[in-house]
Amino acid sequence: MALGMVFTRATADNASACWTLFVLLTAVHIWANLRAMRCLVLSGLNMPRAELLLRHYLKVGEVLSPRAMASREDMTAPPLRAVALWLRSFLRPHLDLAGFGVSLQHPVRCARITAQRVVELAREAGAEGRSYVIVPAPAACYVAFHRDATAGDRLQAYLQVCLMRHSLAAAGSRSSLTLKAIEAEAAAAAVWCKQQYPEFLQRCAAAGWSTERGLLSQIPATFLDYPLGDGGKRGKAS
Repeated sequence: MALGMVFTRATADNASACWTLFVLLTAVHIWANLRAMRCLVLSGLNMPRAELLLRHYLKVGEVLSPRAMASREDMTAPPLRAVALWLRSFLRPHLDLAGFGVSLQHPVRCARITAQRVVELAREAGAEGRSYVIVPAPAACYVAFHRDATAGDRLQAYLQVCLMRHSLAAAGSRSSLTLKAIEAEAAAAAVWCKQQYPEFLQRCAAAGWSTERGLLSQIPATFLDYPLGDGGKRGKAS
């Protein structure tokens, strides 16, 4: 700031020099802020970190540590990130998470999924002991939570959606976003969660991640009350 005041006084009579200096100092200021933000090591998981963590694990078979994540995390401002995602959606298929923590009436009303199908999905989730329900829809999906859902359940539900999104993007065609294709990916992602998610969660805990707290637990949600069995218990970090 002091240098800026000195240079401003020295170039007060030269408009071109003032604007050049302004651009240079602004660039240095942004660079310094980005460097400072990358020095922050956060062990809580928000949506972008969780998705990046899963993508890296699927690609190389190892979990990034919070320190490694700090150097890779996208620092683009959320509004610009949303615009970039919207532009990319025209170039390749993208599964839209249309609702996270919604009521079961939401997909019926917004995506014209039959109420009977939504009830069937809730019963299946309850029989498996899952505290969340993923409702596939054309080019999108919805996630609803049981009233007993924990922060760990929210993380598992979101990562299951990320796994679906990753598989559908790999297919590389818009025909992969049909309801039938998304239902098939939802079933495949559920199998992955049963077989490999507990190990993934343990590796996350060993790498220093806190899987039972994070920004995912702060997202407002409408909670449901359906019969919850004891089958297919969710994985916990040891």
